[in-house]
Amino acid sequence: MVSTPNAEIEALKGLELNHVAVVHQEFADYVKGLNMDASGSITLTAYAPDKLTYNVETAKDALAVLSEIWYYSDKGWQAYLDGQPVAHIRANYVLRALKIPAGKHQLEMVFEPRTYQLGSTLSTVFSLLLIVGLIAHVAMQARKINPPCNFDKNTA
Repeated sequence: MVSTPNAEIEALKGLELNHVAVVHQEFADYVKGLNMDASGSITLTAYAPDKLTYNVETAKDALAVLSEIWYYSDKGWQAYLDGQPVAHIRANYVLRALKIPAGKHQLEMVFEPRTYQLGSTLSTVFSLLLIVGLIAHVAMQARKINPPCNFDKNTA
């Protein structure tokens, strides 16, 4: 546990990072009481630019440090453990880390930025409005070309 970004970088020098993680004190509550266990395994099973899937197995609760750049959760990357959203933190100055409970699990890191979802929703809504407007316009033009026949009893 370190207190400054410079201390994070300094602490990384000479460490065996497959057994030790350097965590900034802003994440102290997240790792509080966690006994580290380096005997587990993590296997990347599927890779796409916006989704990473791992199989994880550990005998004890562990902190998994992934070789992926960490971004705040509100920047788009979300972690799911067995399909349930879980928090993740920064470790070793720039990497993603998260608690893994003992047992076998599936971990997914999914890029789901809110701005993209909002833009996609707005695009769909406005596309539907445009289609409805075009259909209404075509219907109005068709009425002008072929006006409906109104027969008056007095004119026949």
